[in-house]
Formats: sequence, C-alpha cells, structure tokens
Amino acid sequence: MGAAARPAELSQSERVENSHVNYINAHPRFDTLIGALREGITVPEIASWFARSGWLHSVTEKTFVGYIYTYKRLNASMLKDTSKSIDSLVDANKPNVDVEIELNRLLRLQKLRLGVDVKHEITMDKLMPSTVKEVEATHKILESLGKVTGKIANSAGAAALDPNASENTDNLRRIKEDEGQRDKMLSLVNDLAGAVVNAGQKATTTA
Repeated sequence: MGAAARPAELSQSERVENSHVNYINAHPRFDTLIGALREGITVPEIASWFARSGWLHSVTEKTFVGYIYTYKRLNASMLKDTSKSIDSLVDANKPNVDVEIELNRLLRLQKLRLGVDVKHEITMDKLMPSTVKEVEATHKILESLGKVTGKIANSAGAAALDPNASENTDNLRRIKEDEGQRDKMLSLVNDLAGAVVNAGQKATTTA
C-alpha cells in the first residue's frame, strides 16, 4: 500500500489568519465581542471600547481591528443574532451603538407607524387623535436627529437653564431660532400627513 497522503501545508497567509482567529476565540471577553458584532457595532468602535476598558493584551488597538475583520470574514455564519432573551440586548457592558444610525432606524420605524395611522384615516374617512400623537413622535425623533447631525443647534437647551440667559441676547436669539426650526419641522410633518389624507379622500370621492 502506498504511503498515506500528507495534509497540505498551510500558506503563510492562512497561518496568519488562523492566529487572528485563535486570538479572538481565546479572548476572555469573547462573548462580549461576538455580541457586539451581532448587534451591528462597527469594528473600530468595538476595538476602541476594548482598548478603553483595558481588555487588550499583547496587541495594539490597530492590530485588534485587523483581527476582528479577519474573524468576521471567516465566521460570517455564526455572527447572526440568535438570542431570544431580552437580557442580551440590554447588557450595559457593551460598546455603545451609533446614535445617528439608531435615530435613523427609529425614524424609519416611526414613519411606518405614521403611515399606518394615515392609511387608517383614509380607509375610515375620519381623522383620528392617534395620528396627531404619531406626528408629534415623528417630530421629536426628527428634532433629536437634527441636533445630532448639527442641523439644529444644541446650545439652546443649555442656554435656557443658564440663570443669566435673560441677559444674554445671543443665547435668546439661538433659542428663538431653534424654536422656529422646530415649528417649521412640525409644520412640514403635519402638511405631509394632511396631503396624504386629502389625496385619499379625493380618491374615495372620485371612485
């Protein structure tokens, strides 16, 4: 009988990748890292948070970023979130989510909710009080998103708490401008909802 076939030797790049994967697998905070990846936290944010927490050993933050990217590429199937417990979603011992991304997701969800109410009004041919609440909720999310992105000044709230704000004309001017921006945003949302309702009523009348 011939000699048994020898297993193919790993290439240099494969050995390097294996070392990256092994480092991740052996990390004492492995569950936290995998949970963050499943939650959609960016790799640089995870690495930065691990570094700030003192959880990096024998590697730099930049090197750790490369290790995580390698792990993600080679283990994509296991990064699907399979958790069924709400506890895993609210664990405080995790890297922070991106505020702007989450506000955008929340806004898209809220627009779906608003759309349900508007469609219900069109079907019933009657205005519903709940729609006003959904419009107000949409407005609040838009306002928060505007502040995060810098489209609405963040200094107005702090100025309002300043005991000397009444003597500070610059602060008062910013507060008034901020109020004007909020009013315009709410007006736009209300106009949008009204236009959808009117269009539905016209369609019902002409049908």
